[in-house]
Amino acid sequence: MPHLAHIANLWSLVGHPSSAKEWSLKKKINAIAAAGFDGITTRVTPEHRRLAEKHGLRHILGFISTDDPTEFADRLREQKEAGAVHINVQLDNHDIIRLAHGRTLAEQKVAMAFFYTLPGIPYLYNGDEIGMDYARGLTSVEGAYTRTGSRTPMQWDTSANAGFSTAPKEKLYLPVTSTKRADTVAGQDRDPDSLLNFLRALAALRQSSPALQADGTFTPVYAQPKKYPFAYLRTHGADTFLIALNPSGKSVAVTLDLAGDFTPQLVAGATLRRVARRLRLTLGATGYGIFRLNSSTSI
Repeated sequence: MPHLAHIANLWSLVGHPSSAKEWSLKKKINAIAAAGFDGITTRVTPEHRRLAEKHGLRHILGFISTDDPTEFADRLREQKEAGAVHINVQLDNHDIIRLAHGRTLAEQKVAMAFFYTLPGIPYLYNGDEIGMDYARGLTSVEGAYTRTGSRTPMQWDTSANAGFSTAPKEKLYLPVTSTKRADTVAGQDRDPDSLLNFLRALAALRQSSPALQADGTFTPVYAQPKKYPFAYLRTHGADTFLIALNPSGKSVAVTLDLAGDFTPQLVAGATLRRVARRLRLTLGATGYGIFRLNSSTSI
């Protein structure tokens, strides 16, 4: 049976109760355990693991931050070795500008293909599944300042307040960003090419494929600094996927040291073909490809 775990983000206790009298890590972990949480999320160190396990906090989620694909596998391994049971995977949250801001639908789909095929646990910020945009120029509420524009109400449909609330609009915590049909859950639900339905397909593929879930191994097969594509394998037992991503505006092609058969799962502008005993990968501009590798494929 699924189990709902309550995880405390240690970032929320930075500078608590004040910068001059910030609690020690031991005191923070004590307070988290006393409050009834099941685990923590942070950039994990062996000390985090020791204190968490001492208090029976079984869910220890690590954190990785890098814009260099060549570093990702090493950062992942470091967090696992430090004691992280899983990795906390986020594209954005209520404190930063939304993913959709300044990005096309195609670019968002590449980002989501990456997000849903990484090891660890994906945390989707509400509204990102329909590409809600960052709202500029809003008056700061409760000290949110520039973060205010990422906290607007969920856009459910084209009714008053985008279906979020029946209250008068002046009573809302923040104003609705958009009530255009294409920007709502109801509108995207009917569009087979929408971001919402793409995420549903990604989630279904991940749920049905052990290799794409939290414990599947992660192996880069093409990762170069400031170059695309970024291609990696996810493997669990006999279940193996090749994921290739090209967020750039140019077509790219590489030959991978893989051989065998494959089945496309979710692709946009991506092709694989056998060349001698290897696979030739081609990705169009802003393209992605998720391929299931058959058991005969050699790696």
